[in-house]
Amino acid sequence: MLRILCRNQSLKGFTLLELLIVIAIIGIASAIIISGFTVGQVSREIEVAAREFATVVREAQSYALNGRQPSASVDPCLYGVSWGNGGSSYNIIYRDKNGCAAAAVSTFSSHTLQRGVTFNTASSSFFFTVPHATLSPAPAGGNYRVTVRKAGQSRSVCVYPSGNVTDVSGTVCP
Repeated sequence: MLRILCRNQSLKGFTLLELLIVIAIIGIASAIIISGFTVGQVSREIEVAAREFATVVREAQSYALNGRQPSASVDPCLYGVSWGNGGSSYNIIYRDKNGCAAAAVSTFSSHTLQRGVTFNTASSSFFFTVPHATLSPAPAGGNYRVTVRKAGQSRSVCVYPSGNVTDVSGTVCP
């Protein structure tokens, strides 16, 4: 009697084809989700780098407003920021009053963009005058724009003659 019951029962389960289809669907969904995280991560890294650069610009501006002295023997007339195109390092720089008209600058502090973010703006620098923190030289286009990039995405830091410093998505300052 036991043999008869076993033969009449149908076996239930998944076929190999059904399992392969489910595994393929899970793989495709995982790939889509992971690629979405990667794009979002790059965007966040660029945003963080732009905000850190904007903070350093504001720090240089603050030094100019306060007339900060790097040492007792140095009396600066300008504080500024310099960077290199395609690179990731940037500096707070200053000129001493004894050589303010000269092109010689000294480095106050050095910084680096993190996680492979680089500058996408021609190598340059700009300064804030001591003690009023006005931009020097005055920007030709109305403001200074410094763009950082990674993996085809970019974000800009805009420095306006009014003293406002903002970071915006893309490469255009409003």
